[in-house]
Amino acid sequence: MVEDLDAPRLANRAVAKARANELGPAIRHAMAACVIDPGRASFFALLATLKSLDEDLHGAINDIKKAIAIEPTDIKQLLTLGELLRRTGRIRDAATLLSGAVAQAPDDWRVWVNYGIVSEFGWRNLDAALAFRRAFCLRPDRVEFAFRDLLSLPAISRSPEDIAFWRRRYEKGIERLRRFPPALENPAEILGAPAFYLAYHNEDDRALMEALRRMMRATVPNLAYTAKYIDSWKAPNPRERRIRVGFISEYLSNHTIGKLYQGFLLHIDRRRFEVFLIHTPGTRDDDFRSYLDGIVDRTLTLPVGREEQCRILAGLELDVLFYPDIGMTASTYFLAYARLAPVQTVAWGHPDTTGLDTIDYFISSAVLEPENADQFYTERLVKLAGLPCFYEPPTVPDTIASREIFDLPKTGTLYACPQSLFKLHPEFDAVLAEIAERDPDGHIVFLAAGHVVQTDQLLQRWEANHPILLKRTTFLPRQSFPRFLQLMGVVDVLLDPIHFGSGNTMYEAMVHGTPTVTWPGRFMRGRIVAAAYARMDISDAPVVDEISDYAAMAVSLGQSAERREDLRHRSRIAAREKLFSDLSAVREFEAFLEEAVEARGAGRMLPADWRRRGR
Repeated sequence: MVEDLDAPRLANRAVAKARANELGPAIRHAMAACVIDPGRASFFALLATLKSLDEDLHGAINDIKKAIAIEPTDIKQLLTLGELLRRTGRIRDAATLLSGAVAQAPDDWRVWVNYGIVSEFGWRNLDAALAFRRAFCLRPDRVEFAFRDLLSLPAISRSPEDIAFWRRRYEKGIERLRRFPPALENPAEILGAPAFYLAYHNEDDRALMEALRRMMRATVPNLAYTAKYIDSWKAPNPRERRIRVGFISEYLSNHTIGKLYQGFLLHIDRRRFEVFLIHTPGTRDDDFRSYLDGIVDRTLTLPVGREEQCRILAGLELDVLFYPDIGMTASTYFLAYARLAPVQTVAWGHPDTTGLDTIDYFISSAVLEPENADQFYTERLVKLAGLPCFYEPPTVPDTIASREIFDLPKTGTLYACPQSLFKLHPEFDAVLAEIAERDPDGHIVFLAAGHVVQTDQLLQRWEANHPILLKRTTFLPRQSFPRFLQLMGVVDVLLDPIHFGSGNTMYEAMVHGTPTVTWPGRFMRGRIVAAAYARMDISDAPVVDEISDYAAMAVSLGQSAERREDLRHRSRIAAREKLFSDLSAVREFEAFLEEAVEARGAGRMLPADWRRRGR
């Protein structure tokens, strides 16, 4: 038919098919329109949009480039290309393109926003902040641009002075934002986790987190939600019903949080507790999630939208809402501003105070916390006797690994720090450099960051301050979990980052007993490895009292195979007996839940020095 050869009609059909969720036919119609009229940029732009919806990002890039070739001054198409480049991980290309767009259209707020987003993904925080500031100047009604400017924090800091600069800027930003009228809608979708990187600065975050909470309550409408049933709630009579406990996180799947809490979910006494597993919309759908769903009494996934989330959670009429982590994701951080259960508590999944007046308790451990730790928390600090975790030991792969399969040097000590690179405080660089200098035959192994820019920024920091590390370090690609476990057995010595150390990795390393050198820091987040060794009763564990002794301890271990193997052997045995599968942690957690509910029913909280009854 003649109309079938009419390009505009074909384009309209493509749009109609796309609206009907028929992407295949939509793409075919749009392709036909491009063939019939190859000089129309809008047809190629439509085809690019449809392919991106169909997750054919590379095809979309090719088509939007054709549209730009036809109309090179069309800013909308440049922005589309920038977004597609970002989504395919080509951050530098996207930044270059959008910097050109900024020069071409400096008064177009859309260009500045897109440049800011790409700069954020490229961890170019100052560029991002300035871009969002310019966008806000052009569109002062879009207050989210001001939030993204003033609450920006880098993942990789250049120096301690750089950390101090960004923290001062963050603090002043909170004060500026607090003067804004209540206008920020949907903060979880706009801001991400607004304070995540504060915990990696080795500073007391309580005052900043409280200031952040006060500002958010003043500028974000409807944060102050309270479930209606709480007004008439009474502590349950154990003869009439079980205590309802909800576990809520975005990471109750194949993630550190899922691994840390699967033991609690599995072993909590179902005669006394009804366990709810609550996923947020961003929870990954994997086999581990399905396993966790199968071991609880009830599971649900929240929809998008905080108002509906609050309504659903209020309908559960929980006695306790337990957040394993608050601060890692926007979904739970902003939800936690609501009062959705009579008792609300958080734990060490993100080991920093929340600053929230709706979170009653922080579950930690007497072996983790330093003296006077209560001052660092807005929550009532509950210190269990042991580590607050029932950790199932992972199964070691049957295949015996070797250095060769990881393409690691055949000789010399392998020191490894297989942590997220944003854990590496600038002050740790000097320790690493000293290890490299003390052991000229040694090699330090890291895992590359998921974002290549983070790795590049760390290398730039080393080049400026400790260039020896550029020659003596190896970055492996991210590993599958079985391969990661094999790597833990191949390396000789693990290096625990100072100030914010390993947690889950410590448990995984103890399957092999691989020695981990550590220095307990000022805060709980830097004391986990030392606490695990104390729990295992390893009297000669590689735990140093002074940071100046760290490198010497690491190299001493690295150069003594006999001592390493002895420590490996004893640590493996001690981990099986005292670290893994700690049922006493479950029993103590149960006691906390019961007594916290009982106290709330009596109109009070548990005392700061709470201990399980009978202890």
